[in-house]
Amino acid sequence: MRKRIKRLVTSNLFEGVVALAITLSIGLLVPEICLPHQHPIQPAVDDAQNLLTFFFAGELSLRFLAARRKGRFWREYWLDLLALVPMLRVARFFRLLRLLRLYRLAGVASRNGLLQRLLLGRASEYALVAFFLLFCLTAGTLGLTHFEDPNAGTDKLAQNFWLSLFTVAQAEYASQLPESTGGKLVLLCLELSGLTLFAVLTATASAFLVDKLRDGTVLQQMHLEDLEDHVMICGWNSGLESTIKQLQEHPNFRDREFVVIADRPDLPELAEVPYRHRVRLVREDFTRIEVLQKCNVGSASVALIVSDIAQGRTRQDADARTVMAALTIEKLNPDVYTCAELSNAMNESHLRMGKVNEVVITQDLSGHLLARAAVSPSSWRALHELVQPSTSRPGFTSYPVDPSLVGRDFAQVVGEWIAGQGILLVGVYRPTGQTLLNPRRYLLEANDELVGIPAEGGK
Repeated sequence: MRKRIKRLVTSNLFEGVVALAITLSIGLLVPEICLPHQHPIQPAVDDAQNLLTFFFAGELSLRFLAARRKGRFWREYWLDLLALVPMLRVARFFRLLRLLRLYRLAGVASRNGLLQRLLLGRASEYALVAFFLLFCLTAGTLGLTHFEDPNAGTDKLAQNFWLSLFTVAQAEYASQLPESTGGKLVLLCLELSGLTLFAVLTATASAFLVDKLRDGTVLQQMHLEDLEDHVMICGWNSGLESTIKQLQEHPNFRDREFVVIADRPDLPELAEVPYRHRVRLVREDFTRIEVLQKCNVGSASVALIVSDIAQGRTRQDADARTVMAALTIEKLNPDVYTCAELSNAMNESHLRMGKVNEVVITQDLSGHLLARAAVSPSSWRALHELVQPSTSRPGFTSYPVDPSLVGRDFAQVVGEWIAGQGILLVGVYRPTGQTLLNPRRYLLEANDELVGIPAEGGK
């Protein structure tokens, strides 16, 4: 029985009915407070309020029965229980407690899936500020009308609305002091609310500017559509900061802009990245074509698609998104150099058929490295130093084959380079995509690239 009641009270239909009832209950406060007691509509208003009050009493009773922990129910719904006090008719001013149901309305809205998708990032904070302002103006208008000008008509209601608005805006009363004690208390609450609202607005604006400065969107004059020859990164994981750092330390990438497309609220501090201002975040889904076009994928020179397992995604889902994004990028810009990261080698064939330039299988790579560390610790440590270069240890570096080297044997060039430049050549990368490690009796060709290790501390 409890589970059935819980499914009922948590359904979207039930929440919608509750939101409608809250709106009607607060709206009925206007004629109840403003219109004279002898007005012919007052009996109907009282009957409607009583009916709504009994509805909320029944709704809270259902939630109490559905709650597994009763103490949590009292902590969560004590404001709603206070709003039921007017049913006891202890005093007329208790009807203002119905304004507390505005917080229920905010809670119902926060559980709505559509609003959750719309109010992402800073939008939720702006919505909270707007709701706080709405609550202050509603409570101030109805409170001043109730204590100062009860049942005096809608003209006084409009006047008290403007008084409440200017009091909140100025954090001081905009006219003479109220005569009643209740009016003075409402005035005091409005002034304190104005100070609080000013502090919240200041903090929100400061946080907004800090975010823009951190993302580089305030001081940078170049917009996304103006970017050219930039590096586009799809997704985010813990190893990407090191990737950006190594790329920015390379001469070919030092002056390029980096665009990170990730569905996350913010980037980490990126303390180790040398040019943080050149990295900007686009909070979108990188699998959507319009998002890639927004980031000017047609003019990008390099595209990196990483395995992003954020928001509870499995590695299989992350690989599927990687394949989708890589194929889309290659379709939109066949000239871009695309590097994709996969967790499972089963999806590699799809990327190869899609003309993706490089595919990194992290699961296989980590397995090989772990086995190498167990079998040969010394070779593993050397490999670890090579794949994590620093300023003094550049790591593996590629060199184009000079025309003077075409037709010469690789072994002869190795001896000359180690003696003359301190560069240890370890292999040749051919235009066909084949990598030859320490080949014997191989004659260098025009489009080959030499792969070597510079001397430590050298250039």
